[in-house]
Amino acid sequence: MNKLAKKVIVYSLLVGIVQCGLSTAILEASPNDRQQQDKQQQDRQQQDRARQDKQDQEQRDRKDQDRQERIRQENDRHEQEMRRHDGENDRDYQDRMDREHERHNHAIDDIEVILGLGILYELTR
Repeated sequence: MNKLAKKVIVYSLLVGIVQCGLSTAILEASPNDRQQQDKQQQDRQQQDRARQDKQDQEQRDRKDQDRQERIRQENDRHEQEMRRHDGENDRDYQDRMDREHERHNHAIDDIEVILGLGILYELTR
């Protein structure tokens, strides 16, 4: 009887282990669980995209502010330079104004190209 009891106990434990394995496999294959996992993954992806979009927008705003600040500084410098110097005759003043206008236009174009293209690149990315 002792051997029979041991065999019954061992076989019942094996049957219990098999039942646990089957029930686990059934739960893993259930469509509700898979749909829930897919929804959670989609939610995470949407949150990641929203976070990335927010960071991109902040970066574009910073670059735009930097561009505007540089243009303001260049305009201030240009305005200061356009004032007539003491003891400067008309011809020298006119020559200096022409050079300054050209230099100012190149500086503004450079600012727009360097910082403006960076913003355009970020927008198209």
